[in-house]
Order: sequence, then structure tokens, then C-alpha cells
Amino acid sequence: AMNMEKGAWLFYRALAKEYADTELGTMVAELGGMEERHARGIFNYWRGHAAAPTEDSFETLFERLDGRIMEGGKTVAAWMARLGADPRDRTLRLLELACEIEYYAYDLYRGLAKRDRDAEAAETYLLLAEQEKAHVRVISKALNRFFGD
Repeated sequence: AMNMEKGAWLFYRALAKEYADTELGTMVAELGGMEERHARGIFNYWRGHAAAPTEDSFETLFERLDGRIMEGGKTVAAWMARLGADPRDRTLRLLELACEIEYYAYDLYRGLAKRDRDAEAAETYLLLAEQEKAHVRVISKALNRFFGD
């Protein structure tokens, strides 16, 4: 889960650079920050419950993660390729893909919460699911601002 969140962080970080100094760039940078906080939350849970505790800090472990696989089981490169190169529809595609990515994460964490028998783990997954759902709301509002009537 931390590696998946790292992948989303990498995806959003790259797009924040591409759209620097724009409203869209600010939004995707904020989404990236949220993904890093999710990874930190997962780390804190894992650190408290792992059979073999780690001595690594979150920062050390997060740096080592490659983040290749993101939500939906796709690579960062595959998600980036789906954006296309045409600047006329790239913003719309970015927002649509961000919704899809966040929905995949929501669905994953909801499913994990239902299957995990440990109440604390289920609570952690539900919190993450609710946060992913909040991300979808942020992106939906941006879709409305940029493309609404």
C-alpha cells in the first residue's frame, strides 16, 4: 500500500511540475501531498503491528520505494501515457484520470476494510477510503470549475 501511494505521489509530483504556477498545478501538488500522508499513515500502522519492527524512518523507507505500481495495478508510465500529448484535452484527461486513480484507491481500501478481521486495521483502511473519496470530491469540483457550464 505504501508503494502504491508512492506511485501516486510520483504521478502527481510530475504533473505539479508540468503545471507549475497554475491552479491545476497547485491542486495536483496538494493531491501528491495527501498521497504521501497516506503512505505515512500506513507506515505508522505497520510499524506498530509488524511482526519484525523496522528501524527505518518513514522518510528512509519512502525514499527506497520505487512506486512503479499505482492504483488499479497500472504503472506510473501507463497512467502518464493515458494523458496523451494533445494540450487541448490533456487537462480534461488529467482530471478524469485523477478521479479514476482515486476511485481505485477508495475501492481497494473499502475492500480491505471489509475483509480484515482486525478492528484497528479495518478502521485504518476505512479512514484511508474516506480520504480517497474526499480526493474525488476535490477533483470533481475542479472538473466543474474548468469544464462546467
